[in-house]
Parts: sequence; structure tokens; C-alpha cells
Amino acid sequence: MTSRWCSSTTWMRRCARAMRLRHRLRIRRALISAAAVPLPYYNKRRDQYGGSVENRARFWIESLEKVRKAVGKDCAISTRFAVDTLYGQSGIEAERDGVKFAALADPLVDLWDIDVGDIAEWGEDAGPSRFYLQGHQVPWTRIIKQV
Repeated sequence: MTSRWCSSTTWMRRCARAMRLRHRLRIRRALISAAAVPLPYYNKRRDQYGGSVENRARFWIESLEKVRKAVGKDCAISTRFAVDTLYGQSGIEAERDGVKFAALADPLVDLWDIDVGDIAEWGEDAGPSRFYLQGHQVPWTRIIKQV
């Protein structure tokens, strides 16, 4: 899987160079997005990829490192991260897991795309304005900005 990400990001970088040459655009961004830290509820591994948040983050950190190596330092990397899945102890909690993961990955990431919730409960991430006040996700974003 990581080899596919590396291939696609190097391909995007080549396309960006071609567009920049053709249209004088400066596109220097490789976008990779996925579930960053597997949920403790699902991750029952007992090896170096399970257990602690550092171990559960290992695959994503390794993937970011490979992508960084593939695209170089002059190409920005962005990543999406569910800072809190809103599942409590069985999920990712901002104060417990989110901050640790962000600290581990921050040296490799140029742009963070922070969201709240996950695919099963995405109402906090994409709630309509008639049900949510403007800036309702600011508390979670503020926690990550501390890193």
C-alpha cells in the first residue's frame, strides 16, 4: 500500500511540474489522506503495530516517511487526521491519542487537515449549519494546535 502512495505522489509531483511549466503555476503539494491512527477497538495486534498510540501510529509514520523520501523536501505533504472519533476510550481521543500522534507526525507533515468523527459518525465533521454553530470544532482544533 505504501508503495502505491509513493507512486501516486511522485506521479502528482510530475504532473504539477508539467502544469507549472505549461501554465506557470506553482503546485507543490502531494496529498495523502487516510485514517491515521487505527482505533484501539479494531487494532488488537500484539506486535510493533498494536497497543500504544506510538505503535498504532507506526504504519502511518512509516508511510509519511516513504512519501517524503519519494517526493523530496520541496513538495508539501498534507494529511487528514480524525483528531477525535467521539467513541471515548475505544476510539481516538484528542487529549490522549490526537496530541501524541500529531507530535509524532508533525515533522513530516506540512499541512494538517483535522476532522472530528469518523466514517460511521461524520455528523461532527460535516454537520449542517442549521444544527451546528459556526466554529463548533474549534475546541478540537485548539488541542492539536498546541503541538
